[in-house]
Amino acid sequence: MRLKFPFGLLISAALAGCSQGPTPDVKLKPDGGPKESEQIKAACELILNANQLSHYREGLYLLNEPLKRAESEADPKDRDFVLHQAHLADAELEEVDASTYRPLDAHHLEATFLFRDAARALTVPDLPPLEQAREAFGWVARRVLLHEQADDWLPPAQVLRRGHGGARDRAFVFLEVLRQLQIEGCILAVDPLDDPFTPLLVGVLIKGRGKNAKTEMALFDPRLGVPVIGPAGKGVATLAQVAEQPELLKKSEIAPEIIAKLKIYLACPLSALAPRMKFVQDQNRLADPERPALFVNLRVLHQAVVDAAGPGREVAVWNAPASEKGPPPPSPLRAMRLFLPADEGGVDRTKRREQLQYHMVPIDAVRQQYYKWKLLQFLPPQAIPRFGYFTQELFQKFYVEPEELFLRGEYVKCLERVRRIEDALIADEFKEPLEEEEFLKLVGGWREHVKRAYADSHKGDGGRVDALWNEDQYILNLLDVSSEIPLNHYRKKALSEILINGCKEPLGQQVGYLVASCWHEKAHAYTARASFMEASGKGKATRGDAISAWKTAYGAWTQFLGRHGLSPPVLRKRLEDIRERRKQKDLESVVLLWEFLHADMHAWFEARLNLAEVHQQQGNRAGASLTLDVLVRDLDSLEKNAERSKEFATDAEAVKQVPQSNLPRRMEMLERDWDARGPIHWLRASIALRRQE
Repeated sequence: MRLKFPFGLLISAALAGCSQGPTPDVKLKPDGGPKESEQIKAACELILNANQLSHYREGLYLLNEPLKRAESEADPKDRDFVLHQAHLADAELEEVDASTYRPLDAHHLEATFLFRDAARALTVPDLPPLEQAREAFGWVARRVLLHEQADDWLPPAQVLRRGHGGARDRAFVFLEVLRQLQIEGCILAVDPLDDPFTPLLVGVLIKGRGKNAKTEMALFDPRLGVPVIGPAGKGVATLAQVAEQPELLKKSEIAPEIIAKLKIYLACPLSALAPRMKFVQDQNRLADPERPALFVNLRVLHQAVVDAAGPGREVAVWNAPASEKGPPPPSPLRAMRLFLPADEGGVDRTKRREQLQYHMVPIDAVRQQYYKWKLLQFLPPQAIPRFGYFTQELFQKFYVEPEELFLRGEYVKCLERVRRIEDALIADEFKEPLEEEEFLKLVGGWREHVKRAYADSHKGDGGRVDALWNEDQYILNLLDVSSEIPLNHYRKKALSEILINGCKEPLGQQVGYLVASCWHEKAHAYTARASFMEASGKGKATRGDAISAWKTAYGAWTQFLGRHGLSPPVLRKRLEDIRERRKQKDLESVVLLWEFLHADMHAWFEARLNLAEVHQQQGNRAGASLTLDVLVRDLDSLEKNAERSKEFATDAEAVKQVPQSNLPRRMEMLERDWDARGPIHWLRASIALRRQE
C-alpha cells in the first residue's frame, strides 16, 4: 500500500474503518447480460488486488451501473431502524441511502481490507471464537499503545497505523478486527462518553453450543489490555457474571455501583450501513473465500446484543444527534467523515489528515539536524525539494511501507524490506566514523557543489543538475528495493553520508522496533497454533518454530533497548533540544518534540513489557521478573524527574498564550499520561497483573 509522505508537510492518502452483518440478498435484474457480468468481474479483481486507494475507487466506479440495475430485497425495517436509532444528520442519511458509490466508500473499503488482512494473519484454524477473540485482543493491545497525543477521534485504521491511542481507540480497533473474524462486539461505557477516563469495556458476543444455547457477552478491558478474568481466576468473565460478582471488575477499577450504570453502545463506520456495501460484499460478486465484512445490518446487530445483554440493559447506537449549529458530536459513525476533506467525502477543513501524517513520521528531527549542519537554510531553494525527496523516500521505503506490510501480517516481506536499511545502518556503525569537523567539512563541500550546479543551470547548463542528483549511486541503489546489486557495490558519496547520518537515529529506532515486533508476532502465532493443536488433539504439535521465534524476538528486543533506550543522558539531550526550540520561539516544534518524546517513551515501555513476555514464554520467570522490576524503576525515575516536569509545565503554560491554536489541546492530551487515571497508571496496573502470572 503506497502511503506517500512528502518532505515538509507530510501528506498521505490516509485511509479508514469497516463492518458486517447478515441481510437479505441483492439480486441483479435479468437485463444485465454478459457485458455486465464481465464488468462486475473486472471490478472485483480491481478491489481484491488493490494496493492503493485509486484502485478501490475504480472498482467501485465499475460497479455503479450494475448497482443501479440491482433489485434489493432488503427489509424496510432495517432502514427504519437506522433512521430512528442511529441519529443520522440529513447529510449522513443521504450518504447511507445513495444509490451510487460515494468518495467515502473507497476509504471504507481500504480500511476494511487492512483489518481483513490483519485478522487473516491472526486466524488459527478451528480455534473457538472466544480464544480467537483473546488472540486478537492481545494483538490490538500490542499494536495500539495506551497513549494519546496530537488528535483524537481518528478512524480506527488511522489509529492502528499511528500505533497509539486511548482506551476508546483500542476498543474501536478491536471491534473492527473482530468483525473480520466474523465475531461481533459492542462497547460498555458510562456517560459522559467524551470523558477520556470514563469506565469502558468491550463486550464480545460468543454464541453457545447447542440448539438452544444462549449467546453470552465476554468482557475485555482496553485499559489493562487483557480480558476480564472470570470466577476462580479462570476463563473470561461475562456480563452476567460480573453483575453477580462485581469483584471481578476490581482490577479494572470499576466499582460495584457502576456496573449497573454501564450502557451498551453499537459502533461501526457510516459507510458500513449503506446497502450498496452489501452488494459489494455479496459472495457472488466478491469471490474471495476470506472476503471482508463490509456491511453492518444495525438492526440485526442490535437484537443480537440485546439478547446477549439480558433484560434491563440499555443498548444504543454510539452516535449522538447533531445540533443545528456547529459540527456534529464525534462518534464511530462519523469518525471518517470528520477526518477527511470534502473532496474525499468528508467535512474536515482543518487538514487533519495531513497533520496526522506529519506527526506519524519523526522527520522533523531529521530536518532540524540538517539545519544544525547549515544545510537547508543555505541550499538553493530549487534544490530543497529534490534533497527532501531522498529523505522522504528513506522513511517511505523503510518505515511507512514495511509498517503497512507488518500490520497486514506480511512478516516475511516486512523483514526482507527493512533488512536492506539495516545493512546500510549497520555498515555505517562498523566503519570508522568521521570526526565532527571532518563531517561538517564534507557537508560544506557538498553544499557548495550543489550551489555551483544550480548556478550553472541558470547559465543554460541544465545537465549539471541532473548529474548532481544521479552521481551518488549508493543511495539510488539503496532506494531501489527491487535491486539485486549488493549495497557495498557502490561507494558512499557525500549525499549518502549526509542522508544516512541525518536519518540514522530516528529511522534506526523505527526499524529496530518493527523488526522486534515482527518476530514477537510470529512467535505468538506459532505458539497459538501449537497450543491449540496440543489442547484439542487435532494433530501433533511442534513448538520448534515458536521456540526459535521467541529466541529471535529476545535478541531483537534486547538490541532495540540497548540502542534506543530512554536513559537519563538521552532524556537530558531531548530536553535540551526542546529548550533550544523554545528559545527560538518555535512553539509548534516544541510541542512536536514533546509528542515524539512521549511516543518514544511508550515504545520503550512496551519493548520492556514484550521482553518480559519473551522471558516468560521461554520459562525464565526470574528474567521476566527482573525486566519488570527495571521497568518500574525507570517509570519511577521518569515520573519523579523534576527537570521533565518543570520543562513540560513551562511549555504547557506558554502554548496557552497562542491564540486560535490547537497547541494547548495537544499538550493537554500529553498531560493525560501522568494523570492519576492515565496511561502510566494503567501501565503500572498491567505490570502488577503480569507479576501475578
